[in-house]
Amino acid sequence: MNVSNPSGITESRCNMSKSPEPYHNFRIEYLLHVRRQSAERYEIAQSHDLTIVYEGEFTYMVDGEPLTVRAGEAYYCPKGMLRDRKACTAPVFYTAINFDYAGGEKPLPLEHCVKHTRSAELDIALRRMIATYGAKEQFWQERSDALLALAVCELLRLNQPVEKPAENPHVTQMKRVILDDLSRRMTVEDIAGRVHLAPSYCSELFKRETGMAISEWALQEHIEAAKRMLSESELSIKEVSEGAGFCDRFYFSRVFHQQTGLSPTDYRRMAKDVGAMPEHRIETRRM
Repeated sequence: MNVSNPSGITESRCNMSKSPEPYHNFRIEYLLHVRRQSAERYEIAQSHDLTIVYEGEFTYMVDGEPLTVRAGEAYYCPKGMLRDRKACTAPVFYTAINFDYAGGEKPLPLEHCVKHTRSAELDIALRRMIATYGAKEQFWQERSDALLALAVCELLRLNQPVEKPAENPHVTQMKRVILDDLSRRMTVEDIAGRVHLAPSYCSELFKRETGMAISEWALQEHIEAAKRMLSESELSIKEVSEGAGFCDRFYFSRVFHQQTGLSPTDYRRMAKDVGAMPEHRIETRRM
């Protein structure tokens, strides 16, 4: 997982290494950010529809089968497809974006139920997009469209189609050992002991399967954990560094800056500047 530069919010072109073509010139047609109990909806989508669910769940019909989209997931309906959403039995907190893009007659390479929507970069892009689109200040259209492009690119990155056989189970085990205790920086010997393999074999296997050293992959996950704590909590930098597995906050700050281009304090300020995800209704169409 590549750590992106969270300050690059004006980028409006997304080049996926596994995609045959770039996605660019995104244009928001309609944005709804609301908590409500929604009625049934049955229509042909006139533009691409992306609905991110924060609380509650929606049920859609896709090819005659029910598809439930829960909190932490998103629903993607390509342009020209039937959008069949069932009435909700309880309020749902969500953001719905109708949009188009250059070459938009083709669908984006996303499943109808987008499983992975949790990342600091996506959260920040969505918050800024919602705030910018609702405020209608100078260049709001251009800025909103650029932020949508960033959000879509992050979704594509998080949900890249699997193009190779299932991951080696030993590698999966090693990743799980690391993720289960991100407050601790484990050595290769620690990990090897947990999965009952020789350290040298663990290193060779992990590198062959992922293209990364164990320490490199683990560092990225520790930094991602730190990002979440910085953006979602009021923990001190010292507490964040300890929670992310760094025993020295100065070393943590140096590594964090190397990985993200920002100090922990600047990253937190950037995340907090966009404010908490607003829960009031924002509903606008592009004029």
